[in-house]
Amino acid sequence: MWEISLSWQVISFLYALAVGASLALFYDFFRSIRKEKKCNAVAVFFQDVFFWLVATFITFILLIARCNGEIRGYVLIGEVFG
Repeated sequence: MWEISLSWQVISFLYALAVGASLALFYDFFRSIRKEKKCNAVAVFFQDVFFWLVATFITFILLIARCNGEIRGYVLIGEVFG
């Protein structure tokens, strides 16, 4: 098992904050499209599915890059706060 230092955890948390903020901006982009084009319920459903697939993939990449694929609570909390 590899050891993880406090500075590594703080940097990972800051990356998670940045990723969370980026995902929030990405979701706001979809919301602006919905308001502009008046999408029906089916289109909204597929947009939400697409967003969650992208968010899951980006979170997975973050966990692989910063935590060797281990799910860390501070990373998920950082994304939520971001």
